[in-house]
Amino acid sequence: MARTVPAATHPPVDDRVQGVSGLYIERLDLELAKAIMDTCEPKTLGVMAPVRQFAHMYGYVRELSRQTSVIGWDEDHRLSRLVAISRLVHPTSAGFRSAARVRQDDDSLRIVPAEIHGLALDTFLSPTHKRDWS
Repeated sequence: MARTVPAATHPPVDDRVQGVSGLYIERLDLELAKAIMDTCEPKTLGVMAPVRQFAHMYGYVRELSRQTSVIGWDEDHRLSRLVAISRLVHPTSAGFRSAARVRQDDDSLRIVPAEIHGLALDTFLSPTHKRDWS
């Protein structure tokens, strides 16, 4: 049996939740979030893209300097460790399916999907959990 927990008692992430230096959790601008999910979605020639049946709730973010290359992702594993630690604090189904490096300037946006090998892109919660982080 599915259970629902009222949003009033467990509201979604609205403000930035500061982690350690340069790492945080926050709700992204919806257009940016959609662009990241669209870019990271697997594509197959001749097959219609699936209809997304979920919305962006929050993202794990790491701010990098402007000099950092847009190619590469989390080489020192600081961001992936934040995700792992947050799962210990509060179980979450947040995975790495939409992981990307983003460079946004006034007039351009570049999104490069993360090339992640050796760990699961998706995670799952026990059906007995009443609420995901969302």
